[in-house]
Amino acid sequence: MKKKWIVALGWLLGLVLLAVGGVEAQPVAATNSAWVADHAEVLSHKTVTQIDRLNDQTFKKITGQPQLAVVTLQRLPKGEDDIHDYAVDLFTKMGIGHKGWDNGLLLTVAVKDRKYDLTVGYGLENVIPDGAKKKVVTKAVTKQLKAGQYDLAIRQMTANLGTYLVQRKGSILTPTQMAAKQAASKRRKQIIWTIVLIVLGLLACLGIYAWVQYARKQRVWRQYARDRVTAADFVEAYPLATAVSAAGIQKELELLDHLNSAPKQNTDYQVMLQVVYPVLTKELTTILQTNSVSLTNPISDYTLVLTQPAKAKLFAVRTLDDLLDLLTPFAQAYAATETLYQEIWQQYCQENGLDVERQKQLWEFIRGHANYNEAVGAEQVKRMIRQVDKVMDAHGKVTITEGSKGSDWPTWWVVYSVASSQSSSSSGSDDSFGGGFGGGSTGGGGFSGGW
Repeated sequence: MKKKWIVALGWLLGLVLLAVGGVEAQPVAATNSAWVADHAEVLSHKTVTQIDRLNDQTFKKITGQPQLAVVTLQRLPKGEDDIHDYAVDLFTKMGIGHKGWDNGLLLTVAVKDRKYDLTVGYGLENVIPDGAKKKVVTKAVTKQLKAGQYDLAIRQMTANLGTYLVQRKGSILTPTQMAAKQAASKRRKQIIWTIVLIVLGLLACLGIYAWVQYARKQRVWRQYARDRVTAADFVEAYPLATAVSAAGIQKELELLDHLNSAPKQNTDYQVMLQVVYPVLTKELTTILQTNSVSLTNPISDYTLVLTQPAKAKLFAVRTLDDLLDLLTPFAQAYAATETLYQEIWQQYCQENGLDVERQKQLWEFIRGHANYNEAVGAEQVKRMIRQVDKVMDAHGKVTITEGSKGSDWPTWWVVYSVASSQSSSSSGSDDSFGGGFGGGSTGGGGFSGGW
């Protein structure tokens, strides 16, 4: 009866491997047995006999009588990339180990994929943890695998496995112990999940409270801005508010209704900053065109330097003439810097004999990126233009691999070049990770590797 059961298990093992693994039918090797399916045909009779002896003699003397099955493949089936996932699925479908004990072991080796996996049943997890890998797959075994000596390697691995299991047999869990361990693990998980849910609930309550408070703060700020922007004492303190249109002010107030933001403190300065100032930046050109004022620079220069004065000084101006007096020095400096860039660009193009298309490409880059509000010297500009010409291709595209640093360059160019170089390096990075790593799941534990 016992012999028939072993033969039946052998046939079942072979059939399941063919059905699950998608391995092509091969002549049954003489080395196959109830515990071995040598589809790669790399095992000798001696190795198979050793594996049978482990199961039929050595393991029979151990509590629970563990079972070890060995499978060899030329390659993993098509579509299977992870040997551990494949082995766990095979382990589960074969049902290796005794019911209630879950004390099975499955050694899977794919010789041409150069991978192996040991799947361990839950009941043997204490005996053969992940850290046992070095005890089973020794340096000698790895050397044999690399040399293509698969029979010797698998024989040594199973022998090491048997020795390790016998030495630690006292750690094998009985069904009662496993049930207690699983129950304790389940209770711990329930406690953890309960704590997690409580914490998430508290965080949700805090989040809702914070949202309600912030929403209230936003409503208070919006009403404050509406009330103050037309108040007599506000207009008296900030006459600049009367220079912009009422329609522009109304649009900014409406915009506040759609912005999820509010200042830390509701002050008149914040009303100027978030309501009046945005309108001024949009309407300054119209204001200067519709009023009789004396301008030393083009109107566009004044609009481009509106961000330069300190906001406190800007908001303190009481007349349009005062505003122009504040902006004119910045406008003149802006125009002078723009002229400097243009003169250096023309000089560089002439000295280097650049054609019209190249001159156009350089100037379009300068005009699109240069900050004319920054004071620079002629040498800084010349050095920057030379560098741009160097890293710009024939189509006008600038590619920077190393950012420029130091005071010898315009600040805007330092910022631009460093940011561009970092973007270039990060876009080309590629992290590749090799396979051969696994973790216990259905089988309870184990390890994988390669050579």
